[in-house]
Amino acid sequence: MNKRELLLINKRRLLGLFAAIFAAMSLVGCNNGGESASVLSSTESSSEIGEQSSSQSSFLSSVQSSSETVSTESTEVSQVLEPIEEPNVFRLVRDPLNEVNIRLDGDKVTVYGKDTDMGIQWISLDNGESGAPQRNAEGFSVTLGVSAGCDGYTDLRITDRGGHIDSYRLKYSAADKQLSYVFPDEIVQKNIKVAETPTNLAPALVKRYVTTKENGDVNVILDKVREISDEICEGLDSDYDKLRAISRWVSDNIYYDNPAHDAGIPEECLSLEYMLDKHSSVCGGYSNMTSALCAAQGIKCYNIKGKAVLGDVTYAEKPDIGGYHEWNYAVIGGRVIWIDSGWNSYNYFRSSGAYERHGIGYKYFDIGIETFSQNHICNTAEYRDYYNLPEG
Repeated sequence: MNKRELLLINKRRLLGLFAAIFAAMSLVGCNNGGESASVLSSTESSSEIGEQSSSQSSFLSSVQSSSETVSTESTEVSQVLEPIEEPNVFRLVRDPLNEVNIRLDGDKVTVYGKDTDMGIQWISLDNGESGAPQRNAEGFSVTLGVSAGCDGYTDLRITDRGGHIDSYRLKYSAADKQLSYVFPDEIVQKNIKVAETPTNLAPALVKRYVTTKENGDVNVILDKVREISDEICEGLDSDYDKLRAISRWVSDNIYYDNPAHDAGIPEECLSLEYMLDKHSSVCGGYSNMTSALCAAQGIKCYNIKGKAVLGDVTYAEKPDIGGYHEWNYAVIGGRVIWIDSGWNSYNYFRSSGAYERHGIGYKYFDIGIETFSQNHICNTAEYRDYYNLPEG
């Protein structure tokens, strides 16, 4: 680990365990720039990242041009950074059921935690060793070493029982014989800053996210969403467990909509009504459904608009890459929980009319801020108050 990274970590620890944070954003779906589906693995085809379609751009411009469309919502929430006993330990995924941590020690990396649902099968370094995790009552653990003579970037790859691969960027300095975790601190701070002042979306625009039809019955649609949300959360007591269940339901039951993408992301495909009927959408739809289902449970969930990138590159290396994308974060007990239900989904609605199920992933639920900021940049944050819309 180089001096800059050590100073950065020590600075965070001196500032305390809480970093003021966020809330989230946005309003329209996104075009994946010709790529076909939302996925978790950085080695597979990307989600709906890309440039906005012309129809989205005009809709967004009409929203942003009017000073009466949104109001700033003050928020006092924190990104809780759990205590770290050592400066070279990072929490990659914070969900207690599927917790993934790494400890860096010279040319060794130890991956440990719990994998109740993901069922980690194999862990490898691009330029080093690989192996299956060892398990006991406390969880799993595996230690890998970098091969002699290696220098530069290497990806730590974690394969789950479904064959899905999560990738985390490390850097090895042969001169220092030291591994470091690569994350872009400037983007971490930008993401925190953007979410500190979310906006309340105007009721008329919230309604457009419920239905785009002139005769669409907002109350009927929201009642159906509440019914689904209650079914998802039945028997669950904590808001955290409800949030996890909602995120997984969206990832498992909404399919990436290739026909909608190919048509330039029609506004209707982002609406709750469309998803209840078609069971498909693009990234803006995934985030819209996630926040609506949360609202039905009284969980504060925000929508984020920004850009993202998949593949063997991070914003620490190339901060100007990536395409349009949407996701969420929720606030429970003052803690921010980052969620990308689209990138946790492997289900596709193809242009042929076929629905393909390929399961879900777990990385993008309660993902650590450093890991999240490797491939997500927040631009705006917004709150949609679905269940307090005025009559008429």
